[in-house]
Amino acid sequence: MAPLGLWLGWPGALALLAGIQLLGVVVLARATLVEPRRLTPSRLDVPTDRLPASAPPVRILHISDIHLERPGVREEQLLALAKEAAPDLILITGDYVNLSHNLDGETHAAVRCLLGQLSARYGVFAVLGTPAVDLEVAIPPLFDGLPVRLLRDEAVTVPVAGGAVTLLGLDCHHDIARDAATLDRVLATAPDDGPRILLYHSPDLMPDAARRGLDLHLCGHTHGGQVRLPLIGPLLTASKLGRRYVMGHYREGRTHLYVSRGIGFEGLSAPRVRLLCRPEVVLLTLSPAGPS
Repeated sequence: MAPLGLWLGWPGALALLAGIQLLGVVVLARATLVEPRRLTPSRLDVPTDRLPASAPPVRILHISDIHLERPGVREEQLLALAKEAAPDLILITGDYVNLSHNLDGETHAAVRCLLGQLSARYGVFAVLGTPAVDLEVAIPPLFDGLPVRLLRDEAVTVPVAGGAVTLLGLDCHHDIARDAATLDRVLATAPDDGPRILLYHSPDLMPDAARRGLDLHLCGHTHGGQVRLPLIGPLLTASKLGRRYVMGHYREGRTHLYVSRGIGFEGLSAPRVRLLCRPEVVLLTLSPAGPS
């Protein structure tokens, strides 16, 4: 304070400090009250030569990292966006609850209610998220009786207009070698004459997906960093690959990756904030590739 007073004069120094404090309050208010409530639809076109040229596009709604504690405005926005999009497929990539609520019966009921309201022309499919979040004893049973198929290390072929799409749904253990081996086992059971889409909670399998020539890898987990600073970017990503895949669209070879910023945020002692990193759902259009 003394150097500022000598440099700017005491009135100027006090004004500067007051301005910094005011800016801090505005940023905190935005991160806690504004951005987390602004669920944003993002869009991406994904061409593939594994759809017949005459096939109509397949519209996919990707949802990730719901992290539900109690139903609120984000969940209302999610259902409204899903209804408005009227997708052909809805694909969900894990983390349905927060660590603070993963054994809470009221939260479980809310998750079932939310998932039960999602529908799409060719179905709704899901995988689990981080094991410590989506507990084995608690989350898989929530899907019983719902119109949502939970994929557990398996491939399923979904007929669509003009062709078919193969979904590869893997449990995520955050062990790249183990989960890459599982991907190989699942791929061995999958047809290769249509688009193949990997559903796996983390972006950490993207190098393996690209080497295997998959068309699309959908994931979340990073929350886009959740708190991003100008010129610096995300403070944390929770990915074993660091900042290699943080958020949004990446492409390696024929493989497209989309890392969703997700809908909610972490629980327990983690702050319920988002800064320069709005929650999102993603509407992807999988379409036949034009002539090269």
